[in-house]
Amino acid sequence: MNNMKCFIGGLILVMALSGLMLAQAADSPEKSDVVVVKKAVRFNNANRQDPFIDLEPQKIEKQKAEEAQLEPIPSFEERQRLQPGVRGMLIKELRLQGILQKPEERVAFFQGADGKAHFLREGDDLYNAKTKQITKDSVIFEEYKRYTSKKVEKSIVTLELHE
Repeated sequence: MNNMKCFIGGLILVMALSGLMLAQAADSPEKSDVVVVKKAVRFNNANRQDPFIDLEPQKIEKQKAEEAQLEPIPSFEERQRLQPGVRGMLIKELRLQGILQKPEERVAFFQGADGKAHFLREGDDLYNAKTKQITKDSVIFEEYKRYTSKKVEKSIVTLELHE
């Protein structure tokens, strides 16, 4: 019985050593049939977009450059001197307080940055926007971003009435 245990222990030891030797033989480069060749890939663009370049960082950089070229917005006091009242305010300086329903139209009631009440109808102008539509619970503006290159970008901004 003791001899049998020694025989099995020796067999396990031989198998472990032979497995280790096989692993070392597989790792040695001189016995390998595989040849690794490293080749650099170069892209000849010929006025085409390189397919290996990620475009997202380029878009972010372009957006930052465009924002840097926005026309500066004058101070609140300067805008009020040029266009008094709500016409000299930005959308972000207004707080929607309510919407009045008349038989023929809706009128939006705002509190301005000057602390006064202001009423806007469809088609009324702000410093950086125009009132496009007044619904029962929101006001939709068309906002203008002016660039130093005289380019004007339009976007839709919605202010919702929160109860």
